[in-house]
Amino acid sequence: MQRPGIREEVLEDLQILGGLIGVAANHTDAGRRYGFDSMFEEFRRTMVRELDFKREARNLERIRDHPSDYPLLFVPSPIQDYSSSRVLTMER
Repeated sequence: MQRPGIREEVLEDLQILGGLIGVAANHTDAGRRYGFDSMFEEFRRTMVRELDFKREARNLERIRDHPSDYPLLFVPSPIQDYSSSRVLTMER
């Protein structure tokens, strides 16, 4: 279960960090050379996706059968009826 208010907190933090990254990307040689702004945009998209537990449930379903070469690795199945965008319930 997502901690109450965490989505808003993460989005606010990303906005603040994005401003700082923008300054570094536009006003430093390293920021321009390494493309801080594009790196941060990918990081921001990933963080926002991580907040959607329905997406995480779909990812679990996609990778569940892939580790067949690793018999000790167990990927739990999500329980869709008890999951939502803010709650992820998985088998134990």
